[in-house]
Amino acid sequence: MKYTQFNNTFAQVGAIGETEDIKEHCKSIVRSYGAQRKIQQPLIKWGIYKGCRRLKQDMEELHAIEIEHDGGLMHIYAAAELLDKEGYPFVGYETWSCTDKEPRWRFVLPLEKPLVFSELGGMEPVTAAHREFVNRLARVVGDGILSKESWYLGQCWYMGHQLGGRDPLMVSNL
Repeated sequence: MKYTQFNNTFAQVGAIGETEDIKEHCKSIVRSYGAQRKIQQPLIKWGIYKGCRRLKQDMEELHAIEIEHDGGLMHIYAAAELLDKEGYPFVGYETWSCTDKEPRWRFVLPLEKPLVFSELGGMEPVTAAHREFVNRLARVVGDGILSKESWYLGQCWYMGHQLGGRDPLMVSNL
């Protein structure tokens, strides 16, 4: 499974990586990047960009769907239970700003087969497939739970949590 890791939020240049085991890769990222500031964490997109620029129109492949909850309404355990019940493979983690009173989390859901833009006829078919997948996930976890960024195809995410935080990683069906 391929991903792009960007050096900063401007994300003008990134490094392409590949992992055979998303579970172990996410564990190593989330557990080793406890930080004092969110921007010290790796900024990752589970896809490949032309020239590694973080622009939706420069994407070439999508290897996973990422969803986020930033509203403090649902704990990660409840979302994981719902996704697991539906049989979705995932890696879930609490985000840097998560607290017990204001839960915030993300899930990475690997695709069975990468969406390769050139094979599917370009941006529009991939955008439609991405939107439909996120819509299905939104129905699973409930209305109003996912943040609007979950629907943005080009969205990259910081992975990790605060220094001294609890181990936030959840894995299922991988």
